[in-house]
Amino acid sequence: MTWRTCLCSAALSPVAAALALVASTALGQELSPPAVFPMAVGNTWVYTGTIRWTPAGSNEVLEKEIDWTMEIVDVIERRGLRAAVLEGHPSDLAWYEEGRQRRRRLVVAIGEGQTEQLYLLSNERAGEVEERLRDSDDSLIDLLADYELFLDLPLSHLKRFCDLRTRTRQDYLYCWLVESVQPLDGFDVEGIDPEIARTQYRVSHRTLPDHRIIEYVSGVGITSYTYGHHGTVSEVDVRLSKAKLEAR
Repeated sequence: MTWRTCLCSAALSPVAAALALVASTALGQELSPPAVFPMAVGNTWVYTGTIRWTPAGSNEVLEKEIDWTMEIVDVIERRGLRAAVLEGHPSDLAWYEEGRQRRRRLVVAIGEGQTEQLYLLSNERAGEVEERLRDSDDSLIDLLADYELFLDLPLSHLKRFCDLRTRTRQDYLYCWLVESVQPLDGFDVEGIDPEIARTQYRVSHRTLPDHRIIEYVSGVGITSYTYGHHGTVSEVDVRLSKAKLEAR
């Protein structure tokens, strides 16, 4: 007799029914892997590391140890998509200036679970798209641009994703590239259960003037962020040191 048949049977004892419920719940968890970028209001990530930058109008290179917090402050849901309003993405630290404040950005996810496409919007674009998402009368036609795509799930080794015009480049520049996929036995960061087996993805975006390398861990999100400019010095190297997450 299958679990499906058992669950439909009215003859189950209370104990057997409870065991069946546990088994079906566990099966459901196996069929729904943890999100690569968890999107729930209140999710908070704290990054610690080093930044180096050149102040405007100067040739001096400054260096600073920094703690930087990214937080999801709101989630907007429309049919077929979700959007997280966040403050403090690690990319805010590129071209740093003293007194830098966390910037408001938008992550838009289309699809479900392991077949999502995620887009990152900044500055005026973030405000424009957020306003459209909050307008229930907006049909949301032509909402996003290919160049705003930053994750195309599922991720696999050497997968590339970018706008169609750039995807055929033979040097792999100007596209996101999954450089490695690595199983982790645990992940030792404050606020994260170290006993859960997870997967780490290393994704890079390299251009002639600069590069970005981001590591994601399933069920956690961004766990490291590296940026480097190949001319005037602007460098970011931070890693996740603490997190407070809901599962969504």
